[in-house]
Amino acid sequence: MDLFISFLIFVGVSLQLVAALGLLRFPQFIYRLQASSKASTLGLGLVLLATALHFGTWAVALKSLTALLFLSLTSPAISTYLARVYFGPRKKSSPKTDHFDDSKNVYSTKV
Repeated sequence: MDLFISFLIFVGVSLQLVAALGLLRFPQFIYRLQASSKASTLGLGLVLLATALHFGTWAVALKSLTALLFLSLTSPAISTYLARVYFGPRKKSSPKTDHFDDSKNVYSTKV
């Protein structure tokens, strides 16, 4: 059991490290946002699971589950909100004419 808990902590911390490196490595905000939200959520979830298994009490398991539930609900919502703020308001257009220009980091509508 201790080996499994150590493995969970190692993988969780490794994912946190990957998220931190993604924040440093990626050039644009939207890519950094995606790297930090996905990897850090999963990494912290694994560390919380390892914590609950290590202590083995219902109180710690309930606190870890509550923290994991809160993280799982808030992280995607905050990432979506930040992405919408980053892209700004968009004009209504049809899906066929809506294109993302990666060099300018904006949506453009080609007619």
